[in-house]
Amino acid sequence: MISLFLPDEAATLNLGKKLAEFLKESGELRLILLSGPLGSGKTCLVRGLVTSLPGGHLAEVASPTFSLCNLYPTQPPVAHVDLFRAGLTTAHLPEAAYCLPFHDEVLELVDTGESLIIVEWAEFFPRMCLPEKHISLTWLETPTGRMVQVDAAGIPPERLQSLSD
Repeated sequence: MISLFLPDEAATLNLGKKLAEFLKESGELRLILLSGPLGSGKTCLVRGLVTSLPGGHLAEVASPTFSLCNLYPTQPPVAHVDLFRAGLTTAHLPEAAYCLPFHDEVLELVDTGESLIIVEWAEFFPRMCLPEKHISLTWLETPTGRMVQVDAAGIPPERLQSLSD
């Protein structure tokens, strides 16, 4: 796990750009999980990532809170998912019962491996459904900006260092 300080929006966009480069180099990573409070910068990071991918100049990156999922015409295609509302309605369910129809569609995208799936409010994503390889970013508020903890499952930790350069 690495921790990164993001003092402003420009730093958050830059981290998204670095994640796009990381994805191009790794090739096999298809799921990014984002957790953090409202307004912490999750969608800003997605904007930096998506606009750095081929075709990203055609994307209008916005929070999918109300649409639940935005699809962007990039290479690879990006599905930007927001589980906030879905999580509010399923928070009382045991994890085994958690894969509602909407979640099934997201899991199908993860399983096909053809799209990059970015999930906001990942705390509502069923852990039993996580693929072997994924990256989790968790935002923490600090008095002088934001701290992001980056953790990777199935990816050697030293490969994450490129995100902090």
